[in-house]
Amino acid sequence: MDKYDDTTATAQGEFTDGNAVATPPVPPTVLRSKWTNMIQRELLNVLFAADVEPDQATFDQVASSILALCNRAAGHVGELKIMVGAGPSAAPQDFFYPDGPELNRATYAELWDWAQEFGRVVPEADWQSNLANRPSFSDGDGATTFRAPDLRGLFWRFLGGGTWDAGRQGGTMQEDALQNIVGSMNALRLMDRTVTTSGAFEHTVGSDSDEDFVSGNDGHPYSFTFDASRVARTAAETRAINAAFPAFIRYRSLS
Repeated sequence: MDKYDDTTATAQGEFTDGNAVATPPVPPTVLRSKWTNMIQRELLNVLFAADVEPDQATFDQVASSILALCNRAAGHVGELKIMVGAGPSAAPQDFFYPDGPELNRATYAELWDWAQEFGRVVPEADWQSNLANRPSFSDGDGATTFRAPDLRGLFWRFLGGGTWDAGRQGGTMQEDALQNIVGSMNALRLMDRTVTTSGAFEHTVGSDSDEDFVSGNDGHPYSFTFDASRVARTAAETRAINAAFPAFIRYRSLS
């Protein structure tokens, strides 16, 4: 798209009504089809980009198309957005912090409609009593409210199937877990006390007077313990190296 380049346009490529009394007289700008066709093509391309079918009887199609394109760029209702901020107070416009708030169905109508169609909605009593349901929506009071997910402190996992996490439903939580570590050790009586252990293992040498000492056998009884904290960082949970940032849920589209 460009300014009007007709010979009857101004030097700035704009329209003029003309001035018959000027010296020399200024003719009015002649509106030619090449420019109006260009404008029509530009406007139609806005509709086509928004997948809007042109209709001669509708007069807000350009505005609605621009709004649709803005919503497409801004994101969809139900979208989760991460912000590199220090806390939940920096919620972007039309987003809220997912800490399990109870929301009004009328005020958050778009999100409630989305949750019923695409989300996982459980009864409020199940949401409250079972931590595994906290990433889900609840039906709230059953009439005027619903509850949003509580995602605080959780890692995310892409919903899949196949080999990993088969049958998993979106909006469910798993507790932390560690792949099982198994091993075995037979009863030992060693002839001397030079046994050494390393890593997560530690041993203790018993005495001949220990009650589990079997009379008539040579050697000393040993006990062994396993403690991963001797060689690795340990905590009350199993976790990866991570960085924490607040996330927010979009509850309405642009209007």
